Amino acid sequence: KSMSVTKIIEGNPIFEAFGNAKTCGNNNSSRFGKVMKLQFDIREDSMNPDMPHTRMVGCINSTYLLEKSRVIRHSAGERGFHIFYQLL
Repeated sequence: KSMSVTKIIEGNPIFEAFGNAKTCGNNNSSRFGKVMKLQFDIREDSMNPDMPHTRMVGCINSTYLLEKSRVIRHSAGERGFHIFYQLL
């Protein structure tokens, strides 16, 4: 795996903690959707014009359908988002 792919994969649990919560049916239920838009810089390689030089220069993370009510209350037997317990 490339270094960029490794960094993206290693950072994923942090994003998951902000959107996953314990529910009555599942200890790690996803309560949101996530989109990661990777940004690349593509430059022509003078030594090999058929193979451009590409590097990742950024990433924009977007969440949608976040269950906002879970931040302030949740049903009996359930918990808020994991991040609140990991910060303690």
